[in-house]
Amino acid sequence: AVVSTQSTGITRVNEVGVDLNFAVDHYHYQNLVQFVCGLGPRKAADLLKLLKQTNERLESRTALVTNFKLGSRVFLNCAGFIRIENSRDDSLNENVQLLDSTRIHPETYIWATKMAIDALEYDDDDEDT
Repeated sequence: AVVSTQSTGITRVNEVGVDLNFAVDHYHYQNLVQFVCGLGPRKAADLLKLLKQTNERLESRTALVTNFKLGSRVFLNCAGFIRIENSRDDSLNENVQLLDSTRIHPETYIWATKMAIDALEYDDDDEDT
């Protein structure tokens, strides 16, 4: 029963993602971080402890590697399941990546951006000719 509950927790957390800034601020939410694929209980606890000690908001997923020394392999495994929700004021900051609040993995940001640009440039009249 415990394994089933844990498996369900992992599945649901990774379907939705976890906002690390919210987890740092809200104790009841912190237990979800351990279910992020690639982290587990020990790495999740260490990461939350480090985020609390620095007392600053996480601005991007890549800051996990650059500022918080998360290993590159661990980062690649968990990045798609971690969300960084930024306020509208933060979105004006050039260091903020808006795709960090989505499930899009950082490795595919270029493709996602290109698809969005292509979709905006698409013209219905081109299809009729």
